[in-house]
Amino acid sequence: MNRWLWDYFDPYRSESVLDRFSVRMSPGVRVLLFLTGAVPSNCIVEVSDAELRVHFGLYKTIIPRGDLSSVKSVSWALWNGLGFRVNLRDVLGLIGSTRGVVQMTLREKSVSLMGMRCDTVSSSNEDPEGFILALEPIMHA
Repeated sequence: MNRWLWDYFDPYRSESVLDRFSVRMSPGVRVLLFLTGAVPSNCIVEVSDAELRVHFGLYKTIIPRGDLSSVKSVSWALWNGLGFRVNLRDVLGLIGSTRGVVQMTLREKSVSLMGMRCDTVSSSNEDPEGFILALEPIMHA
């Protein structure tokens, strides 16, 4: 995995990562997301024993294990948008493709984007089934 210089100074970075999942990005969307700093090497979701770390370009957040309520595969319509998305239903979308989208429901509104607090995070994943399987033991531990 290629690392950027700032990855070595990243306060969110930890060596206790159990699994890393790449965010799925459609070729045409990659060009647009590049303008926001979102490139394949820094768009990942890391799963550890204690937490879930979400990296999408310049946006980073940590979701504690106890805050995960449910996780499921969902369809994402193109009109919902691509890139960084937040809506009035408290859904944060980190979407690089309309395929492979996984929705994580949280117990509280613990993540935010531009001041809007959300209790649901949706992310497009290269391996949505593997991602869901990796989160199951964390939610029930």
